[in-house]
Parts: sequence; C-alpha cells; structure tokens
Amino acid sequence: MSKLLILGDSKISGYKVEQSFSKIYCQNKKHLLIDDTKVGYKTPDILMNLFKYNFAEIDKLWLCIGTNDIIYNHEPMIIFRRILDVLKEFKLCERYVFTLPNLTKLPFGIESTFKKEDLDKLNNKIGVLNELIYMGESRQGYSIIRLDEIINDKKFYQNDGNHLNQNAHNIIADKLINNIF
Repeated sequence: MSKLLILGDSKISGYKVEQSFSKIYCQNKKHLLIDDTKVGYKTPDILMNLFKYNFAEIDKLWLCIGTNDIIYNHEPMIIFRRILDVLKEFKLCERYVFTLPNLTKLPFGIESTFKKEDLDKLNNKIGVLNELIYMGESRQGYSIIRLDEIINDKKFYQNDGNHLNQNAHNIIADKLINNIF
C-alpha cells in the first residue's frame, strides 16, 4: 500500500482532520502522514522542514499551503515559486496541489491590522495564486484538487472564517477517495 503525505498549513489542521482523512486508507494510519504544524506554517517553513522525510517512502503528496503567506502579504508569484520548490523535492511521487478557498472573515488575531475592505484584497490574491496553480498543472506535472470549488460557503468554516470545519474535511476526504484512490 502506498504512503500519503499531506503537507499543509492550519487550513487542514485542527478539526479532527486525522479522523476525516483516515477514511482514505481504511483506518490504516501507518500509511497516512499529516504534517500540519499549526504555528503559522508558511511555505518557507515547509521548505526548511523537508529534511525530516524520506522522499523514497512517499508515494503521494497532497500540498495545501499558501494562505498564511497571503495573509502575511507575500506576492502570489513568490508563493507559487515556493510551492514549486516543495514539489521538486517530491518529483518521484504523485503530486496534488490544493487550490485555496476564499477567506470568509479576516483571520483571528490580525483583524486589528486590517481594514474591512482588506478581506477582498486577500481573496483577490488567493484568486491570483489559484490561477497560477491552474496554469502550472500541465507544465509542472502535478494534479489539482479544487478546494475553491468544493469549499465555497461559510458553513464549511470554523467560527474564525479561515479554518475548515469537520464538514469540509469530510467532503474533501470523500472527494479524494473517489478521485485519487
């Protein structure tokens, strides 16, 4: 059985994500690795922590990063280049990149540094990053998981308007089971 690594920021963490995604491998968790370190994981953090993986043991990579970079005002093209850097390290496995759903609220803890209209600006940047991910799919040899299409309603978010709830994780897990495995 293949080994799946899910690399992500807090978008995939927290809300019983292991419970949702464990369905993918029929409760066989030794084949499911979730790296969702919750302390503001940005793409540079992921790049710095890749040394802890044996790339030869990973058959499938799901990559869900970029929201924290957007929030901290990094440009979408820079974030996309960092995503490509991560993908290069896993060049021998099947690679899937999640597009990012829009934020429904300004992220908790930083709303005092943003104005209300900044939510639209953040979501516009998420849209640009998603477009880069779409355009890179055929040239870079990865597949896309369209979170922006699946998670498109406030009912899929925790109260903070940023992190996904259990309903969203269940939908994502079901979609991935049907389309990937």
